[in-house]
Amino acid sequence: MTRSTSLAAACALLLLGGGTGCAWRIKAPVKPPVGLIYTGYKAPMSVDFNQTAAQPERVGQSSVKYIGIPIPFIGYFDFAFGDASVAEAARNGGISRVDYVDYEFTAVLGVYSEMKTTVHGE
Repeated sequence: MTRSTSLAAACALLLLGGGTGCAWRIKAPVKPPVGLIYTGYKAPMSVDFNQTAAQPERVGQSSVKYIGIPIPFIGYFDFAFGDASVAEAARNGGISRVDYVDYEFTAVLGVYSEMKTTVHGE
């Protein structure tokens, strides 16, 4: 009985996003569902739009990529590179005042994932 319970828990973890890179670790007010084979979504990083312009003048992006190569019986040989910070996205777009921030997440089979930060402002 313990073995089947452990197997069920492992399957639930994979279905809830444990096999999709870092998707299950993202802390944001809006997080769409995560898929086991492919995940792709865009969502706001904040839901407070009281003082934001409807059409910001500038847009900047930054991103980080993850690649994990599964090695049987050992785990993953993985690495990530890039800078998905709001400051980097603002710098890339020449933005001095940030109005709002969105993020985009893509993952394929837990082997490749990418997170993009998009900053809107002036």
